[in-house]
Amino acid sequence: MKTSYQISVVNKVNIPVKAIEDYINAKTNRRNTGKSDHIKFNAFAYPFENIDCCSAYVPVNGVVEISYADEQDHNFKSVNVQVATCYFFTCASGKNEMYKVAWGTSLS
Repeated sequence: MKTSYQISVVNKVNIPVKAIEDYINAKTNRRNTGKSDHIKFNAFAYPFENIDCCSAYVPVNGVVEISYADEQDHNFKSVNVQVATCYFFTCASGKNEMYKVAWGTSLS
């Protein structure tokens, strides 16, 4: 009979969110965004507001902790693994707002 074991992975990488937002806000060309009063679709009950997006590719260093159950004594053991990977962050901005990180994805 096969026995399954629990494995836990904890990301301890410090994501520089404020630095990413500052970079995006400094480097983007702000367009005049607003409501879509001039576009009329029957599918929408009211005019919608544009949400602008901008993305950045950022190298990140840190530690990932992997915990697993030891087969011998059934205790959890942990292994810390140094990682150097790249993330793809997407920032979003509404009308007259600064860009804020909306989500990020590891590229590894």
